[in-house]
Amino acid sequence: MKIRMSFLRPIDTLVQEVRFAVREFRRAPLFALAAVVAVALGVGPATAVFSVVDRILFRSLPYPQDDRLVSFGMTAPIAPDEFTMGYDYLDWHEAKTPFQSLGAWLGESDCAYTGENPAGLRCAQVDSYLLPTLGIQPLLGRNITAGEDQPHAPRVAMISYGLWHSRFAGDPRVIGKALPLDGQMATIIGVLPPQFELPTLARADVLVPLALDRAEQRTRRKAMLLSTVGRLQPGVTPERAAAALQPLFQRALELGVSPEFWKEIKLRVRPLRDRQVQEARLASWILFGAVLTVLAIACANGASLLLARAVSRQREYAVRAALGAGRGRLARQALIESMLIGLAGGGTGCVLAGLLLRLFVAIAPEGIPRLQQASLDVRVLLFTLAASVGSGVLVGLAPALRNPRAGTLRTRGTVGGRHPLFRQTLVAAQISLSLILLAGAGLLLRSLWNLENQPLGMQSEGVVTARVNLMQSAYSNPARRLAFFEELEARLRKIPGVREAALANWAPPEGKLEAQMLYALLNVAGRPGHEEGTGGMVMWRAVTPRYFAALGIPILRGRGFQE
Repeated sequence: MKIRMSFLRPIDTLVQEVRFAVREFRRAPLFALAAVVAVALGVGPATAVFSVVDRILFRSLPYPQDDRLVSFGMTAPIAPDEFTMGYDYLDWHEAKTPFQSLGAWLGESDCAYTGENPAGLRCAQVDSYLLPTLGIQPLLGRNITAGEDQPHAPRVAMISYGLWHSRFAGDPRVIGKALPLDGQMATIIGVLPPQFELPTLARADVLVPLALDRAEQRTRRKAMLLSTVGRLQPGVTPERAAAALQPLFQRALELGVSPEFWKEIKLRVRPLRDRQVQEARLASWILFGAVLTVLAIACANGASLLLARAVSRQREYAVRAALGAGRGRLARQALIESMLIGLAGGGTGCVLAGLLLRLFVAIAPEGIPRLQQASLDVRVLLFTLAASVGSGVLVGLAPALRNPRAGTLRTRGTVGGRHPLFRQTLVAAQISLSLILLAGAGLLLRSLWNLENQPLGMQSEGVVTARVNLMQSAYSNPARRLAFFEELEARLRKIPGVREAALANWAPPEGKLEAQMLYALLNVAGRPGHEEGTGGMVMWRAVTPRYFAALGIPILRGRGFQE
């Protein structure tokens, strides 16, 4: 019984101190509200930003042992990310010295569900090694086999979790059913997990075999540019993998089919996360540092409020000390009060974070990795709890270290604190951090203003774009495709309110790899040629004659196209 009572005594003491703190807050509700709001204004933005940057900087990728996954290949002006020629991929796949396995894909493109209630889809071509390399197991069915990943093999497909529910109502008997894809039937062999994403973070509705023609690639007459990913052998770093690939890379350069194409090409091996986040990593660290600075300012505001409150309660602390309360008991009481403020501010900040996150997702520009996945899940709530507890400790640390003086009992009013230097330092730190954030925000707004007012060389106001994709099976005849687009353009011009209408293979500023060429290969009759390996890439676009008028693009010399 004595052991049990001694065990419960600290809990009873803690409960009494919490009740006492609550009574103190009821006696000064405006003070308590101000302190809670100060903490909430720091915890809320920090939580909202952490929910975004956590998936970019800290959270594991949705693949088993993701630290061993690397993106590798060649870099050149022809593409911003690393790529691998189809024939080089075959050679490297056979060698795979630093890799446990390799996988390749051709990216995602538009396709169409051509059954009942047709709809546009996104399809990706992957080889039979990609999903095993990533460590992905289908939710239902199986992966693509090597026999199915061959030219002229029977068509098979793996569908996404979303397509499985939207088109097949989550039917577990979907395996083996026919999928009408671009006018041709493909047999469904598997359903992908709900969170599946390609290594480029793209979401594909359907995966189909890459069906790389190995015999044709071996001839090196036709180059197919692939994206590749590898799973490193245990203990192998990306740097060691790059060194091991150097002999294969040099051999690939020696066998290159076009000397101009191989200028300025380098080998790059980097963690898959680096390819996904790219320049978003630095921006995420800067943003996260900024909100932590805001949190520090909020804690300083709360500490200032508690210090001011502690000055007005000096007589109370002195009386309690005279009645036998030790310095540790008084310090614990101050920390409990600040912890309650921190937890209350954290709860309020969590509500604020939910609102800020919705606003941020709605107004954020495209290109932020995993932004749509940001949410206030358990991991983020644990961060909120840690931020709240940490804020409570920082807010109450200074008042807890104050030592009540017996001389206070001989005075009728309150006396000033003995440590004005600490309060002055606290205020100076707040002002300094605020000025840093204010200067950064001003520069950011100025950059945003410059971007918004950057001349584009065209009039984008009032311009509406749409993408039209024709099924290859139904429009394989070029004359039929031409007739379709001519009729489309004519009908667009007849729509009330439409002043100009034009067609192009890509709407600016978009463009794909197949719509680019090396500047060194661009020759103009009567003009001198260019030095090899200089000039980077040139984007080209196929347009109809009214393209320049529709976008308000001025022609400085000469004239536009005629019908």
